[in-house]
Amino acid sequence: MIFVLIAGTITPFALLVMSGPLATALLIAVWAGAAAGTVVELVWVNRPKWVSSVVYLIVGWIGAIGFPAIVVEAGAVAGGLIVVGALLYTAGAIVYATERPNPNPAVFGYHEVFHAFVIAAAAAHFAAIAFFALPAA
Repeated sequence: MIFVLIAGTITPFALLVMSGPLATALLIAVWAGAAAGTVVELVWVNRPKWVSSVVYLIVGWIGAIGFPAIVVEAGAVAGGLIVVGALLYTAGAIVYATERPNPNPAVFGYHEVFHAFVIAAAAAHFAAIAFFALPAA
């Protein structure tokens, strides 16, 4: 499911904001990465957490290919929201992989810290899509 979220976050920008071969290449790359990542998850069920985190980050950062075009077409605020979201997701992946920080494992441990990063990142990307990608449709 995470791979669908990653590809689904990049898709509105590739379809509605970007154009030409770069948009097409970005869509192909991110959805191929999402499909490959899903296969890895299905085949290697007991993989270490760090493997999942690395694959999520690789697929997610494929979107950086289109970043300059998105900033040109959607503006600096859209670009800023995308960067903030990407950095928050990256921090969350690091927390998930390392299981640190783990402030109070019984109440609010590393997994909750991870989810806090994910929620903040998703909010930033949602705002970028809602205010900059969708109006371009």
